[in-house]
Amino acid sequence: MHIKIKIKKQGEIATLDDTDQKSSTNSVLMGTSPGSAKKPKKVLIDVSTLETPLYKGVLSVGAIKYSILEEQKLQELNLEVNDIVIISQDRVGVVRYIGEAHFFWGTVIGLELQKNSKGKNSGHIDGIKYFECKPSKGLFIKPMAITKAEKPKQKKTIKTPNRSNSNSNTNKSKNPEGRRKSEMSTRKDNANLLKSLNREQDKLIPREWPGKFKQKAEQERMDRFGIDVGDCVQLSKGERAVVMFIGVTNNSKGLVQFGIELLDGALGSCSGEINGERYFECEEKRGEFIYSDRIRKKVDFLNDLPEW
Repeated sequence: MHIKIKIKKQGEIATLDDTDQKSSTNSVLMGTSPGSAKKPKKVLIDVSTLETPLYKGVLSVGAIKYSILEEQKLQELNLEVNDIVIISQDRVGVVRYIGEAHFFWGTVIGLELQKNSKGKNSGHIDGIKYFECKPSKGLFIKPMAITKAEKPKQKKTIKTPNRSNSNSNTNKSKNPEGRRKSEMSTRKDNANLLKSLNREQDKLIPREWPGKFKQKAEQERMDRFGIDVGDCVQLSKGERAVVMFIGVTNNSKGLVQFGIELLDGALGSCSGEINGERYFECEEKRGEFIYSDRIRKKVDFLNDLPEW
C-alpha cells in the first residue's frame, strides 16, 4: 500500500511515500537529520571459510624453490601462534597467524606488533580477516625475516642460607652458571665443527656436471656454490636471475650452460630456446643462456623482504 502525505514547506506542497515517512519519523525521534545515520560496519570474511589455495597466481620456479626453503625455516623455528618474534629494526611482535594469504605466494606470518612499533593494518586485508588486533598494530611478513625470541628464564627462589653452610651454598650457586657457559661454549664448538666438516665434505665430493667447463677452476667454483635449478644468482653486472636450466645445449659445444630468467625488469635475449629447441620457458626477452663465468654468487630470491 502506497501512502502519500502532504506537508506544507515554504508555501509548497511536498509528497512523501511511506518509506520516506518512516525515515523522516525516525530522524525526528532520534534527533538526527535524514542521511546522517552512521554507515554500517564493513562485513569481514574470515580466512578459515575460504577455499585453498588462497593465492591464485602462477608460481615461478624460483618462487617454488623459495617456498620450500621457507618451510624448512619454519620447521627450524618450530613457530606457533602466540610465540614472540623479532623482526628488522628491533621490532617485537606476537604471532597471530601462520599460513597462506590471498595477496602473496608461500607462507605468510601475521604479527601483532608490541610497544611503540607501528604496523600496517589490524589483521585484515581487502576485507579478509586473518586475525584481530588494534588498528596499525597488525603486520604480515615472510618467515625468512623472523627470529624467534628466547623465552625468559624463570628466576629460582633462593632460600636464605644458614651461617654454618653459607660457603657451600655460595659455591653451589656459582657452579650452575659456570656449567651453562661451558655447555654453550661446547654447543658452539660442535656447530663450528659440523660446518667445517660439511665444507670439507663438499670439497671431497665434486658434483657430476652434464658437460665440461671452460676452466677447471670454474667447475670448482660452481661446486662450492652448489647451484641448482631454482636458485637465484647474481650476475657479473649485478643483475639477479633464477636458474632455470643447467646442461649442454645445441650451441654450447659440450660446455655447461646455465639457462636463466632475469629478474627486476632486466632484459634477456630469448624465452628459453636456442635455434628452435626449447630448454625452459619464461616471458619473452627475459631468458638468456650464459656460462659459469657470468655468475658471481648465490643470492636470496626476494631481494627485499616485503611487508603488508
